[in-house]
Amino acid sequence: MTNAQQNTNSSPGLLERQGIQGSLKWGFLAVMIFMAGNSLELGFISPFLQDRGLSASQVSVMLTVYGAVVAVASWLSGALADSWRPRRVMLTGFVLWLIFEVIFLAGGVATGSYLVMIISYALRGVGYPLFAYGFLVWITMATPRSAWAVPRVGSGSRSPWGRASSPDMFPRCSSR
Repeated sequence: MTNAQQNTNSSPGLLERQGIQGSLKWGFLAVMIFMAGNSLELGFISPFLQDRGLSASQVSVMLTVYGAVVAVASWLSGALADSWRPRRVMLTGFVLWLIFEVIFLAGGVATGSYLVMIISYALRGVGYPLFAYGFLVWITMATPRSAWAVPRVGSGSRSPWGRASSPDMFPRCSSR
């Protein structure tokens, strides 16, 4: 038996049974690490910067500007992923995030320059959604429609026959 025959006869692995395409496994790991690191930072950045001389209001303004930039960049990331392809958007997002993180730490925090901190931290907010939401677009593009969950009205919560009698919300996506 050749390798090609063995691969077609093999049962799906753990990732495939969970609905994760094998080609996406490294993307899931990267997004998990990226989002965990980015989220953990928010837990200590305010006291860290206040210990270095910034006021609570300065840190709040910096985080608010960051959030606003993330919101705008999130809106744009799907369109970019559609036109540039998701991997390119993810790479661009990671590179932007890394560049502005280095500028934030070396040019802002190390020197105590609030202006450099607020600008670099805000621009770092462009990279985060490009990376994370670019991957969501990649998942959508790589997952066959037959594997998509089809939402139904009611979903059985209002009556025992709710799921069986409720119409598909998105019949074009239905695998039936």
